[in-house]
Amino acid sequence: MRLSQMMDPVAQRLLELRTVSPSQLLLRGIGVAATVAALLLASPGPLDSNLGSILAAMTVACGLLIQVLRPDSDLGLLSPIAVLLLLAGQGGLGGTDPTAGQSAGASAGESVGASAGQSAGAVLADGALLTAAGVGFALLVAHIAFAIAATAPAHGVQSRSAWSLMGRGAATVLGGSVLASVVVVVALIGVDLGPWMIVPGILAVIALFAVVLPRGD
Repeated sequence: MRLSQMMDPVAQRLLELRTVSPSQLLLRGIGVAATVAALLLASPGPLDSNLGSILAAMTVACGLLIQVLRPDSDLGLLSPIAVLLLLAGQGGLGGTDPTAGQSAGASAGESVGASAGQSAGAVLADGALLTAAGVGFALLVAHIAFAIAATAPAHGVQSRSAWSLMGRGAATVLGGSVLASVVVVVALIGVDLGPWMIVPGILAVIALFAVVLPRGD
């Protein structure tokens, strides 16, 4: 009788360790949703519209499956790299016609002033920058979620103080990134950097992901 009383709590604890905590499921779900959102933003159309989109979607699916099972896996790079390559491979990124943007800006200028019209036209003409910023923000949210999932305990319930600490850190990173993105978008409106800038840009992003990829101790 005494042995049974001693073994039951141990067995119950072992059963609890087999299950993933709700906080882990939430973090991994946020990572999956944000990555899928980035994929949809980066795709020029439906995911089955061309071979590149299909390959990117398959790669993202494989990467997400691995990352959901092992958030600290190095193969977590597959999904963001596939999204970035899909984004970089678009000829008319964002699907916005610069001429249409300038026309819209000119029309707006007739009613609210020439300067406001030129600004609206410039923003519409540079829809590619806004698309890239949206993709980057979604990938950042996914990375933060998977990074926290990789470092937080996989079992048990997170305390309120732990969630508060993680929330403050994530909010700081997201806020700084949004501010920096707005500055870059505003600074690059109307600037043509040329297609060659894709090469150093992709290399820099891959290097950044390699440095900050979540790893288990």
